[in-house]
Amino acid sequence: MRDTQLSIEDDMLRRQRQWSNTWIAQLEGLGNDEEQFCRNSHISLKKLHRTVMDRGAPELLTKLFGLLQVKDVTPLRLSHQYAAQEHLPDKVFYVLGGWRCRFFFRVAATIFALQEDWLSVEIRICPASMMLTHVSQVHAPLIFTSTCPTTAAWLPRLLAIAVDATKPSRGLLGYFNCDQLNSIEGIFEDIGEPDPWPSTIDFLWSYLLTAVDEEWMSFRNKLSDPTQLALQDSAPAVTPPLILTTHSALAEELHQMESCACLD
Repeated sequence: MRDTQLSIEDDMLRRQRQWSNTWIAQLEGLGNDEEQFCRNSHISLKKLHRTVMDRGAPELLTKLFGLLQVKDVTPLRLSHQYAAQEHLPDKVFYVLGGWRCRFFFRVAATIFALQEDWLSVEIRICPASMMLTHVSQVHAPLIFTSTCPTTAAWLPRLLAIAVDATKPSRGLLGYFNCDQLNSIEGIFEDIGEPDPWPSTIDFLWSYLLTAVDEEWMSFRNKLSDPTQLALQDSAPAVTPPLILTTHSALAEELHQMESCACLD
């Protein structure tokens, strides 16, 4: 009984701290690629270097995306990327843009006890050609390929949402809007699956984001080739929250998922 009471009190104290806290984000370091992106997008470097503050994490992230003129990412609470990293101290977000670069923000809390909850956020800009060509045409069909009659009924419908050319960043990057959310849930209502998110949707989109991560990192490696006239990034590096996997491992995982689906 006493332990339960202490747990309730700790939870109330934490909620009070969260309510009183303000998150503060400050840009750290701008490389030549980042400056070029800002020039191309007519983004004021002076405004970008200003301290950004808000009480809520989604609200602060929305402000940062707004400064970078990133579109089609809100509402963040419907986003797979946000949900997967909500409790990670170092967050990495991939967004669609016209120039491959990254923006690193150091995050601080006004309530010291909450500081370890969120330390940094890195926003990685993905060129449209990389997203549309390599991810949608090469990786997505592999991830959403079905060899089982059970999954063949709904995997192609999920693939259509992922590679929808009218909403490229939302589908591929998991920034779902309400219509997409309703479509996904409607697919599984048709087959009698009440909650597909932990076992299926999060599983598939995690691999899709891993593919985005691999393409982004590969593109950076090409630019970093000393035989090419390329500009180096200067922003601090942050370990991506997604674990890189090989295509063979991916195929094995998907095969196991389909095997389980066929047994049900």
